[in-house]
Formats: sequence, structure tokens, C-alpha cells
Amino acid sequence: MDTYNKSVQHNWFHHATWGSSKYKSEGVGKVLWHSLTESGEVEIVNIQFGKKVYEGVSVKHLNPVKIQEHSHEPKRTGKELDDKKKKKKKMKERVIKLKDMLNESNVWDRKFGEALPTLKLEQDEPDHFGSGKNIDVFGYDTENFDICKSAVLLFQKLSDAKMESTQEHIIKAAEHLDEFFGIEKDVVSKNSTSDEQGDRAIELLSLFSYEIGDVSARMKKDLTREIAFIGIHMDEIGKRM
Repeated sequence: MDTYNKSVQHNWFHHATWGSSKYKSEGVGKVLWHSLTESGEVEIVNIQFGKKVYEGVSVKHLNPVKIQEHSHEPKRTGKELDDKKKKKKKMKERVIKLKDMLNESNVWDRKFGEALPTLKLEQDEPDHFGSGKNIDVFGYDTENFDICKSAVLLFQKLSDAKMESTQEHIIKAAEHLDEFFGIEKDVVSKNSTSDEQGDRAIELLSLFSYEIGDVSARMKKDLTREIAFIGIHMDEIGKRM
């Protein structure tokens, strides 16, 4: 459970003076930020004296001037914030240029007022439909891989993964892509893409790309070319919006 979504009632102070011989008196300082535990305790603050800001100061070194009770979501400590930034940066680095792939689909280049691309009739499925087959991905049985031979080849290439943790990421990638292919099938069948389907398709490709990026790093394999098929499938969904 994410405890940071809970509102916590607690006491804290807006201003304080130094209460430790470790610091020289600088008058009254203003608290700019404070941490908050799940039990409502403030342990660390950032405090400003004049033009000087002290970060990560223990409340043990301070004498509160005014205490005020209020409530809000617990604030992460400096270390937690750093860990969050590192995780976000790591995810960004591992996501394989999904935006660039989507930009390669010329359907997005249509200018306002131009005619929509000519669509095939409902019974005329895209050429890649039927090119693949459903496969077993470390115990996960795909349901929609029959529309993409390239996806089959990709996961066959990853079948030599030995570590269980790597296999778990491969399975997640397969699940996201399988659901995406399911949306594509429905869209082609109806010759129409809803806003919800479009949004979900982009979300699934983002999740798929993240997992594949992780697998690529773990197995030390450059899979950029192997997932280039994404643009073709997103094109089928995009041009029916």
C-alpha cells in the first residue's frame, strides 16, 4: 500500500532557532520543508536563516518558535526523493524510443483539413494479420501473436534467458504486447478506434517498451531493430481514429 496517499495529522513548526551548540545563533529561521513519518512525526527539515539555507537538519538541533497543527500527505525524506529521481531516470533511460517509433508512422503527419487515408474494407485485413502464431512465453500463452511474425521472432530470441527475474520482465512484455494486439484486432474488425482504445494502446506500448528495455539491458542485447514492427501496428490503430 502506498502510504504517501494518506493524509496524516501532525504538529510542526514554521519557525525555529538553533537549539544545539553545534550551530551559532542566527536568530529565527523559517522552515521551508519537513519530512513526515507514517506516525505523524517530523524528523528532518530544511530551514532558512537569512539568505542561508540548511538542508536535512534534524529537529533535535532546533528550538521551535511556533507550533501549528495541520495535515497533509507524508513528505518523503531527502533519500527517498533521491531514490525516486534515480528510479524515474532509470525508467526513462530504459524505455526504447517509443515516441520516435510512432513518429515514423506517416498517419500522424496528416495536416488539418487533409483527407483521411483510404481504409481497407472490414474484410480486407492488414497483410501482417495471420503472419504469426501464438506461443508460450515462459508459461504465458499468448492469444493475439498470430497477427505479428516479428513479435514471435522477438520472443523466440529471448527464450534463452536464464535468470528468473529476466524471464519475469519478458513475460510482462509479452502480456502488454498481447493486449495491444488484441486492441488492434478489435479496431480492424470494427474499422474504428475509440479514444479509450487509442490511449490504452499507447500506454501498453510504453509499458512494453520499458520491459523490453529492461530485458535488453539485462541480456546485453540491442533489440531496437527487433521491435521496429511497433510502428506498423500503431499505424493500423491510429488511422482508424
